[in-house]
Amino acid sequence: MSVTLTHNLQKSYLLGRIVCAIIFSICAHFLHATNSAADPCRVVFTIIDENGEEIAGAFVEIKEVNQKAISDASGRASFLLDQNGTYTLHVHSLGFENVLRQIDIPARKDYQLQIQLNESTTELSEVVVHGITKEEQVLTQPHKASFINLENIRSQPTPIVNLLNNVSGMRIRQNGGAGSDVNISINGIGGKGVKIFIDELPSYLLGAAYDINYISQGIIQNIEIYKGTIPVKFGSDGLGGLINITTRQKNSEYLDASYSYGSWNTHQANFSANRRFGENDRFNISLDAFYTYSDNNYFMEDVDVFEEDGVNITKGRGRRFNDSFESRLAKASVGARNLSWADDFQIFSAISKIDKGVQHGVTAINPWGDTFSEETSWSSALTWRKFDKREKWDIGVSFGYVFSEFNFVDSVGRTYFWDQNFNTRPVSSEFGFYANGNTPEIDTDTFFARQSFNFAFSNEHKINLTSLFTRDAILAANPALDDMDQDDLDNPQYLTKNYTGLALESNLLDSRLTNIVSIKHFYQESDAIDVVFDDIGDLEKNRYSLFGYGDVIRFQMTDKLTTSLGYEYTIRQADSEELFGDFIAIDPNPSIRPEESHNINAGLNWETGDGKFEVAAAFFYRSISDKIFLQAGGQNTRARYTNLSATEVQGLEFTLKYSPLQFWNFEANATYKDEILKDVVENSGISESSLGARIANDPYFFANLITDYSIPNLSAISGELKLFYSLNYIHEFFPTWAEARVRATIPSQTIQNVSAVWMSPEERWSLGVECRNLFNELAFDNYSVQRPGRSFYIKARIFLQKL
Repeated sequence: MSVTLTHNLQKSYLLGRIVCAIIFSICAHFLHATNSAADPCRVVFTIIDENGEEIAGAFVEIKEVNQKAISDASGRASFLLDQNGTYTLHVHSLGFENVLRQIDIPARKDYQLQIQLNESTTELSEVVVHGITKEEQVLTQPHKASFINLENIRSQPTPIVNLLNNVSGMRIRQNGGAGSDVNISINGIGGKGVKIFIDELPSYLLGAAYDINYISQGIIQNIEIYKGTIPVKFGSDGLGGLINITTRQKNSEYLDASYSYGSWNTHQANFSANRRFGENDRFNISLDAFYTYSDNNYFMEDVDVFEEDGVNITKGRGRRFNDSFESRLAKASVGARNLSWADDFQIFSAISKIDKGVQHGVTAINPWGDTFSEETSWSSALTWRKFDKREKWDIGVSFGYVFSEFNFVDSVGRTYFWDQNFNTRPVSSEFGFYANGNTPEIDTDTFFARQSFNFAFSNEHKINLTSLFTRDAILAANPALDDMDQDDLDNPQYLTKNYTGLALESNLLDSRLTNIVSIKHFYQESDAIDVVFDDIGDLEKNRYSLFGYGDVIRFQMTDKLTTSLGYEYTIRQADSEELFGDFIAIDPNPSIRPEESHNINAGLNWETGDGKFEVAAAFFYRSISDKIFLQAGGQNTRARYTNLSATEVQGLEFTLKYSPLQFWNFEANATYKDEILKDVVENSGISESSLGARIANDPYFFANLITDYSIPNLSAISGELKLFYSLNYIHEFFPTWAEARVRATIPSQTIQNVSAVWMSPEERWSLGVECRNLFNELAFDNYSVQRPGRSFYIKARIFLQKL
């Protein structure tokens, strides 16, 4: 027994030693991992030039550990390196001398170091290219463009459309308050001729809440506005302009949250966060979300209301009552950079929902009280980019899928007045088009793929090849229709588009002359159902293939004087609403033709040597054929898009910028345009007597004044105070054609806005206030629809960033 006991004790002792050894090994490994996690130092290099300006796109390499990075828009590149280590740093950027030096990392968790690059004194084939910011890249290329940087105005409670409305040559028009339909005009071409892009992708491919009137400024880095000619890289069929919104970059860790409240029970909230992780912070995960709600219940003047007797109708004051708007969006993305197979890789998924009350149609004469719409969309996409470290070439690919569901409800038989009284109608519809009401449900599946390739043959010449393919599949249902018509709608309808563009950019005469010549190909094929009266027909096929072309030139006459000239013949392809209708009040037109336009831009820009004073003037010309109009029918009949006419636009825009002090800036701009009806088809509803007349319902002269003043290092309170003022003037214009029996005039309007923002040290906290339409002036827009009066807003924001 003793032998057995001794043997068991030995086994237990050995087992105990093994267990202890395992536990010790685990603890030692854990302690080593913990210490190792504390060992690396996060090193942030900021690459600057001789003037202290940050250099984006510089190549930064740590030789010993073979780590590489590209500096971001703020000139920063980050690495994880051992404390007390010595490394060899290599930095180079085109147009600057290379830097090769040893650096010593201190015994700290975080370390920041500025690296200055000196301008290269060695000419490369007689061309020296300087590192420039994103804004300079946009403003110094031949295509006529404007740029808005939101970095300094993100704390203002100002919607994006109001910021765009201050840009020369642009006019933003709305059919009401928050969330109402927007018509954007750039140099005489508006509506669907102006395209909205998000990170160089059409906004409709990302979901409903990415509309220009819904998107939150909290997720935006900057906005580029192209007028007339459009760079090939976008893959756009825009007829007269393009707006590209660049979202916040993921090169640093940050948390940005804000909330604002204002008149008409308006709420806006935004949350954005980005977290980097992994070796050398190569991976990231981010979340963006925003929410908007407004009752939009401002007062309407001089509208139909009941008199006190409850029988007779008179003109009076009424509050909007079926115009609430609610928008929600959530987007999650994961990405990586500086991998062997990708320099930038991102996958995102977003879901959005929009609920809108529909207060009235094109005009505000008759209000609707029970009509509303709902739209839900889900989108997912992948982007991949790889570039040559010698900056000879880069290639990018994006593809994704979008599903959207739209529901519209018009099923109450009433005729409303602006005091919310109503009369009963014999049909179950406020529109009056369908006796049983109208409740369409529309599902759309969209697939897209985009490719862009850049290649530099030399320091003087490079090409860009871009293609964009989209395919929409639309399936509609309408329970209000009879069974036979519903069966006809069960057939899906399709719209396929493909864009291919090729551009050659040449930099000559020591980069004083830049020329971009381009050719574009547009292909479209559709299968759409036609509607004749109330009969739903068979699918009709429509196919075409067209080319566009153009050339733009920018010449640096002196260091401070620049001229530009551009021409483009381009195409705008009909969209799904124009082809398929909206299943509400617009009938389809399967045979509609694309719009065509000849665009010319010419500009001159001059600034003083100290950069305090700048003057720019530009001339623009547009000749548009087969212009697509929404042709309204007679009483109780639906509308239809059709090619109605040809128009010609010519105009001038003028901009003056002045900075009398370091923290004080002024800008004034004015635009005059003359858009003339040149031709019209029969049965268009427009009389031939209007030929040669100015286009109706379109402002032709408008101007803006914008100023901002900053008070840094306040003595009374810490932080900085920023003050903003803007004035928007629109000259009177006619809402109808000249032959109309009653030709009312939309009067001249001067709308003034003021705002102030307090920002804490390091800009971690901010508080902004704004008053729009300061003097409560009556403001009108499309077809005399009244806009909101004086309103107030307040916005609180927190911003935390780790470089």
